[in-house]
Amino acid sequence: MNLHDTGGTASHSHEGKGMPLTHLLNVVGQMGNPADAAHAVSSVIPYNIRHTNPFYLFRVVWHSPSSVIDTIIILKNNRTDLDI
Repeated sequence: MNLHDTGGTASHSHEGKGMPLTHLLNVVGQMGNPADAAHAVSSVIPYNIRHTNPFYLFRVVWHSPSSVIDTIIILKNNRTDLDI
């Protein structure tokens, strides 16, 4: 799978030999502000994660560290059900 929507498939999250395995999520992409990024992240994390893999990996390479921190703060405030 690639991150430019030109092919391939993402693997499903699962556990292999006791280690959580997941795929890289590129939903944040080129979001213009931390509120939009937090909404995008929240949209892919189910509200009842007890029955799913609670480990998520998001690509934030094109965002400043302060923007990532602001996004996490907003996400924590909006999703009190998550242990962030």
